[in-house]
Amino acid sequence: MRPPTEVLDKFYLLAEYDSEKRIEAIDNIISYSEISKYKKYVVERCIEGLTSSRACVRIGYSGLLTEMLKKFSNDYALFSLEQIIIEKIDSQHNTFSVHSLDVAKVLLYSAIVKCGKYSDNDSVKHIISKLVDIVKRSPLLRIYIYEVIAGIVTNMNGEQFLKNYWEMVKTDNISVEIIWLLSRLPTAHRKAISKSCSYIGCKGEFEFNERHYEELGKALRDCDIAWRPSFIDILARIPNLYEKVIEPFASSGKEDYLKKLERYSICIPVALKYESISVSKIFSKSFASTIFNLSKFSGVTKRLVTPLVHDLIKQIYDTIETRNCDSSEISEIIKLCQEVSKGTFDS
Repeated sequence: MRPPTEVLDKFYLLAEYDSEKRIEAIDNIISYSEISKYKKYVVERCIEGLTSSRACVRIGYSGLLTEMLKKFSNDYALFSLEQIIIEKIDSQHNTFSVHSLDVAKVLLYSAIVKCGKYSDNDSVKHIISKLVDIVKRSPLLRIYIYEVIAGIVTNMNGEQFLKNYWEMVKTDNISVEIIWLLSRLPTAHRKAISKSCSYIGCKGEFEFNERHYEELGKALRDCDIAWRPSFIDILARIPNLYEKVIEPFASSGKEDYLKKLERYSICIPVALKYESISVSKIFSKSFASTIFNLSKFSGVTKRLVTPLVHDLIKQIYDTIETRNCDSSEISEIIKLCQEVSKGTFDS
């Protein structure tokens, strides 16, 4: 049964770019006095709307779906929601790509998780298994999926996570998504899996060795560019990983200084946030060499790179002032610059 016009009109507002308008539309639909009469229409329209190519539509519809499931979860077993997936999402395989349909499914399972009404062990296992299956088909969604999984398992105790779920989500090699997941977990969860994970210590801390550094470097190189700054931020918080993983990634490539500058422009601002990483490690010999060689460029290239170089140097300078760095560290940076430029760095 279709709701009256006053409710249907609110669906258009779910697609608004303005998040406040979307939230207001959700509130208006949910609080409609006779919404229970139209729950079937609303839930099914929400699920179908998750296949939209417009991000705002997907966000609005998934938000409304979450609220509907909070209110009417007793009327929707997990199985019945998956039947709607078959009707409203899988049936569109001739219209949308597998990736687009998987986006819709991830948003649906995310709404199911966020509503908080399907937290029994069987439902959680089923949801995680479905999400892991999607990772295999649509690897571009892996970070978001593992973010959803992290939101599920953080609400249980560490031993329960180890016993029922760790085998489902762990990967054979170090990957972006597994480090992402582990960084989101409470220490108790990491303690629980320490005996079955070679790079987690008995206190739940990360413990990496040379082999792990290679795997982390590969994961960073393979990381989707949209997620890379956040992944670098995770790595930068772990002792020794700036010099062992992040700096080698930024400095890789023999003489492609433009690519190096691009990578340093991502890595350095992240590293400067953490006082545990000294400025002398951030202002490395490779970085000094990169900016020195870029200064030799001319024409359009020089005009393009000069503002980027100046901005990075200013960020480093400001950090030196803010941290009140020791004079010995500043002297070390100056000596490095003179060494790289063979005494001509000032010019």
